[in-house]
Amino acid sequence: MSIDQTSSAQSTLPASYAAGVRIPYAQLPAEVRDWVADQLPGPVSEIIDRRGGFSPGVAATVQTASGDGLFVKAVTAAINADSLRIYRNERDRGLRLPRLPGILKPTGAKEFGVHDRTGTEQAWIAITFPLLDGTPPAHPWSRADAVRCLDLCLRLSQQLTPAPWTDEPGATETMVDMFGGWQRLADADDDPWLDDPWITERLDELIMVEQELQAALPGDTLCHFDLRADNIMITSSGEPWFVDWAHARRAVGWLDPVFLVTDMIASGADRGDGGELDIVELLATHPACAAAPERLRFGLIGSWAVFLHSASRRPASPGLPTIRTWQQLSADAMLRFVRRVGTG
Repeated sequence: MSIDQTSSAQSTLPASYAAGVRIPYAQLPAEVRDWVADQLPGPVSEIIDRRGGFSPGVAATVQTASGDGLFVKAVTAAINADSLRIYRNERDRGLRLPRLPGILKPTGAKEFGVHDRTGTEQAWIAITFPLLDGTPPAHPWSRADAVRCLDLCLRLSQQLTPAPWTDEPGATETMVDMFGGWQRLADADDDPWLDDPWITERLDELIMVEQELQAALPGDTLCHFDLRADNIMITSSGEPWFVDWAHARRAVGWLDPVFLVTDMIASGADRGDGGELDIVELLATHPACAAAPERLRFGLIGSWAVFLHSASRRPASPGLPTIRTWQQLSADAMLRFVRRVGTG
């Protein structure tokens, strides 16, 4: 039987959209493809490689002629060792997630030891998920998609409090890294953002807000911790689903919705950038975001901006040739927003 294999066009994604360069499904080892085929009730008839997300691994939909299908992710340490660790986290945390509408759980996962042409064994992991009839939110974000996803954030924050498990690290262990960028900037001596008078005049205040943010973020809600458009699917009936829970951990319940708004800002969705969202109004009035103190809402946006800016200056990551450019574009967009509306 012939198999129809196509690729979704990367050229349709704007620069603001997280999109690495993935290997195609056809390049998976036969052992992995055979395992995926065994999960389906009939022969594979169609494979579509998908774009979006920062992983060099495979992301593809695999279907039979009758329409049964799976979404498949797979990666090897030979491409990027850190991606293998992240996929293992996605498997382990995903399988432990409760079954709730809006949470996409894995249906299966397996690790493989595959010998390459030199005889060296390479570690692979593959994870399968239910196939959703939907697409990620487009960039720039629309108001309809923004409200749908923030509504889901609110519902999940209620359903996932208290967190369904307590043996994963809480937010405290990651706060200084994720939201400690202004202090690191102050300690640097060669960062171009130090040439910006708007930043240098406010650096002490930005550091103070960042410290308040670090103290406020730990909590007992299980949060996704990586919400962007490429980690969301909206079905044809308008239901959002959050995917890729590799970074899930406990934090305060308003972290996810405010963090998601940073992606809306980076996409150019704010009216100040020509979009259809009034981000300040959305943060103040949607109950998922309004639970956060105003000073900390804007503090999180600014702190995430400087984190991404600093990350963009690191050496290129193996197998991820687009990530540094995306990080800097996103950081610049968030800084423009905070500069425009103030720091709360």
